[in-house]
Amino acid sequence: MTIGILIPAYQPDEKLTALVRQLKDACDFPILLVNDGSGPACDPIFAQAEQQGCTVLAHPVNRGKGRALKTGLEYAVQQDWDGVVTADADGQHTVEDILRIAAMLAEDTDRLVLGVRNLRQMPPRSRTGNTITRLLFRFLYGRWITDTQTGLRGIGRGAMGWAATLEGERYEYETNMLIWASQHNYPMAELTISTVYIDNNRSSHFHALRDGSRVYKLLLRQAGLFAGSSLVCFGVDYGLFAVLSSLLHQNLFVSVGLARLVSSFLNFKLNQHVVFQKRMRMRYLVQYYLLVICIFLANYALMFVLVHLLHIHPLLAKPLVEVVLYLASYSIQSRGIFR
Repeated sequence: MTIGILIPAYQPDEKLTALVRQLKDACDFPILLVNDGSGPACDPIFAQAEQQGCTVLAHPVNRGKGRALKTGLEYAVQQDWDGVVTADADGQHTVEDILRIAAMLAEDTDRLVLGVRNLRQMPPRSRTGNTITRLLFRFLYGRWITDTQTGLRGIGRGAMGWAATLEGERYEYETNMLIWASQHNYPMAELTISTVYIDNNRSSHFHALRDGSRVYKLLLRQAGLFAGSSLVCFGVDYGLFAVLSSLLHQNLFVSVGLARLVSSFLNFKLNQHVVFQKRMRMRYLVQYYLLVICIFLANYALMFVLVHLLHIHPLLAKPLVEVVLYLASYSIQSRGIFR
């Protein structure tokens, strides 16, 4: 069995040299470095790594951590490796933890293994960002991941192929890997690792605003598509109701029923194809319309409680109920129906 160690590197310093030396002393795993356009000043570092027996792939210009990881994964697939352990070049992943991830991956190469840090030991900025991201991830994708931003990961043979083709060129790529695995019920395991921050993470190339916006844009894309689908179908429902009401001489029951039937089926198809990107299955359709019925009953029940028992004005109660049921509908569809 061949498990390789994949290290993407952009403008590394002597910490990468030390990490390579320690890994070579501790194991005989093949080590693959991806020089992500670091420039001539860093050539001696990569040349020394090659002399130590590492394979070095190079991008002519900086293309981002995601692209560097995918370049390494493509190489690992070509070499028929059974998996890789990805580690950062800045020395914040210990050799012991890298080897523990490799050992855990070797037990089952059809999964992802995530090295998770202790959030309480992180610097405040990293702790806050990680907490927000994992809570959002839990709500949006139904998977509790302790450390969504970890760079220490074991990627088995079963995952290397799809991971190498995922969207994302920079730090958002690692988030997309977790999204894909969650959406497709791909196995993931966690292993607690040391929480190491050198000089308060000063050597990190992560830009809080630029890279953070890419991560959250990707993270929230499915929710945005869901909102767009809902708005489109609301427009169709309203428009059909107006036309049918006029044609059927104010027959309210038929107008509402036909408009809702058409708009709800359109909503189902948009959610299936565009939002959650699933192939058609009859169980999706049955479960979706069961949800529609439950949402309708819950709407009535909540309005009854708020208006008649708590004496809240209907015009105030209605938007509150709609927001709650909208969030519930998204959660049930993403984590249940279209899982």
